[in-house]
Amino acid sequence: MRRSFDSEISMSRPFLPPLQLTNRHRLDLVPNSTAQTTRIKAASPMPQNGPLEPGEWKSFLHELRSFHGKIERRTKRDTLDSLVEIILSQSTLDSLSEQAYRSLKSSFPSWESAMQAGPSKIEERIRVGGLSRQKASRIHRILLDLKIHFGELTLRPLDDMDRKTAWEYLLSFDGIGPKTAACVLLFACGRSAFPIDTHVSRVAYRVGLLPKQTATVQDHERLRLLVPRHQHYVCHRTLVLHGRALCRPSQPECTYCPIQSWCRHSHCPARRSLLQG
Repeated sequence: MRRSFDSEISMSRPFLPPLQLTNRHRLDLVPNSTAQTTRIKAASPMPQNGPLEPGEWKSFLHELRSFHGKIERRTKRDTLDSLVEIILSQSTLDSLSEQAYRSLKSSFPSWESAMQAGPSKIEERIRVGGLSRQKASRIHRILLDLKIHFGELTLRPLDDMDRKTAWEYLLSFDGIGPKTAACVLLFACGRSAFPIDTHVSRVAYRVGLLPKQTATVQDHERLRLLVPRHQHYVCHRTLVLHGRALCRPSQPECTYCPIQSWCRHSHCPARRSLLQG
């Protein structure tokens, strides 16, 4: 697996014992129109279907970082290179998208030559990554647009835009959604952004940071504002790690989870003990 925008997992790291619950947690049974549903309410640290309190972020991230280890910052690469790499990483394995990116870069000495070659030639070079026709068309269209907008193939003008303008500019490209735009701003530009991929959305929903698991444009802004600015990078990458290693879609490893006292997921031992207590 390549060193991508999502963090790697070191499965050799030993699991830590689960956190102990405090007596601050309590239950609140809330009737539903179709069924009796059980919801957990709690004072700190378990959220009431909403954001962690400002004072809890330090403890929340400390538990995650103590478990997963220190997150090293990647060396920033050219912004346009980063955008193309992220497009190639969509809906495929990291190893395959890395092969596609290396093939593309080795085939064309510059983005200018890739634009001149056309989408069919780009598609040939990135076929290993999957969805090659769609991705080649998007990449070629972006290169053409940049040439028209700036007279050269670069995204350096993003550095001179305010965050909102840069965000909207990236979203104006065909096939560029909020996750890709946020990745470019955070990882390539070092700007305020909080990318939400499938792992981040799952963990954030389970601990009550998001109202639903399917993330929207508004949810990206919600987490960007909720998470302290200086913690965007580390928090994003640590949540990705946690979603991959423990907080999986099915059969999550809740027993070993360092943040289970914040969790509202049905499999969570902390939640079950509350329901039974």
